[in-house]
Parts: sequence; structure tokens; C-alpha cells
Amino acid sequence: MAISPLSKVSFSDREFLDIAGRVERETGIMMKLSKKDMMYARLVKRLKALNLETFNDYLLLLSSRQGVGEMAFLINSMTTNHTLFFREDHHFDHLIKTVCPVKRGLSIWSCGCSSGQEPYSLALSLAANNTENAARSIRILATDLDSNVLAHGMKGQYSLDLLPQIPNAYFEKGLIRKNSTCLEMAPLIKSMVRFDQLNIIKPWTLREQLDVIFCRNMLIYFDHDLQSKIISQFCDVLQLGGYLYLGHSESVRNKNLPLKMVGRTIYQKVAP
Repeated sequence: MAISPLSKVSFSDREFLDIAGRVERETGIMMKLSKKDMMYARLVKRLKALNLETFNDYLLLLSSRQGVGEMAFLINSMTTNHTLFFREDHHFDHLIKTVCPVKRGLSIWSCGCSSGQEPYSLALSLAANNTENAARSIRILATDLDSNVLAHGMKGQYSLDLLPQIPNAYFEKGLIRKNSTCLEMAPLIKSMVRFDQLNIIKPWTLREQLDVIFCRNMLIYFDHDLQSKIISQFCDVLQLGGYLYLGHSESVRNKNLPLKMVGRTIYQKVAP
């Protein structure tokens, strides 16, 4: 049994693997033993808040009737939510230059949207390159598993420290300076985005076929079989000719899917 240097509360490999297994079964996120210190740091304060003395007590809580609510907290604690405005900006360039000129009334899914920087980057760039009426016909669905980051995204408020990530061309139409430390998305930008909670590894359905799916830097947390399954499901809801944008270290491994690479981590759905 290892004693973490961060505290006197012990955290064995067995306890880590038990918690990690629960997280993986619920979310698909793989957690190797190298993540043990990270898990410890995120959960040890939770133990104290719950007046629990050991991680074994925490495991007993997760297995109890009260464990359902605690599982939601655990998942929120373990999900990684690093994101930026206009991350991998070549994707936004492709969307504006290739997709927008031939398609109006776009239906877009930002899957794994975290605290909203990606869907708002989409809304900002699309609003700047369309009339206001055309922008209002663009629908962006933003989903994530973590309820905390979704609540942040719904507010549409961000620290002024993030301003350098946003091109100046989008300030006039898209941003409101709320106070000396905070900026807020303009009403038009907020109206283009709908946030919703979704666990991508659980059964899900969408009401309409999509023109564009952004799913970037999320698949890397899943094993190869689950990655292929999710991308296959994306193909099912993507319109013929629609586009899938993946993260810089992600790719389509299943060559039997109706997708062709048309740019750097950009795939278009083609006829099978």
C-alpha cells in the first residue's frame, strides 16, 4: 500500500484500480496507474468533505444507495476539461471557406464541448461570415458529460485573460465586456448554441441529420474499439457530404467507414 506524499490518507493501487474501473465502465475513459496521483489530488478533499477517513470508505459509499449521486461527482472530477478558443484554427478556416459557401442553415454538433470555448468559437466565426438572419438559422448543439463545465458554458462568461485567443475581427459582433475582469458572449452568439448533457458511450439519438461534427481531443481517452464505434455512430447521423473534424492526434482507424480525408484531421462522409 502506497502512502501519497500529499497527505496522510493512504491510497492503494487496488483502490485506485477499483475507482478507475468504475469511471471507465461509466464513461469509457481509460485511467492508467500513471494517473493515480491526479486522482488522489482530486478526490482527497472530497473524502474530507464527506467525513470519510479512507478511500475504502469512499468505495463503500459508491456501492451504496447514495452512490448514484456521488458517481456523478466522481465523473465530473475525473474528466479533463482543457480547452481553448479557436484551438486548431485550420478547422475553422476550412468550415468558413469550404462549408459555408455551399451550405446555409448549418446543423453542427460540438461533442465534448467542455466549458463552451469550441461551440462559441464556431458561433463567433459563423456569425462574422453570415448575415444576422443567416446566423440565426445555424444550430450548434454542444454536449459534454461534465455537468459543471456545461453550466459554465451556458453562462457564456469568460475571463478577460482569454481575449488573446479570440481574433479581433469577432469582437464587435460577438463579445460584450461585462466588467474589468469578465467578457460575455453577445445574445446572438448565445442564441446559436444549445448545451446539453450527453454520455457518448451510452445509447443516444439525435433528432436530425448533421452537416458538421466537431469531436476533437476526446477520442484519445478511449480504447481503439470504442473509438471506432463512436466514429461509426457519427457517420450514422452525418449527412452525405457532411464533415467530421477530429483532434490533431486522432484519426479514423476503421477504413471501412464512409469517410475520406479531405484535410488535416478533416473527414467528409461519402457514399459507401
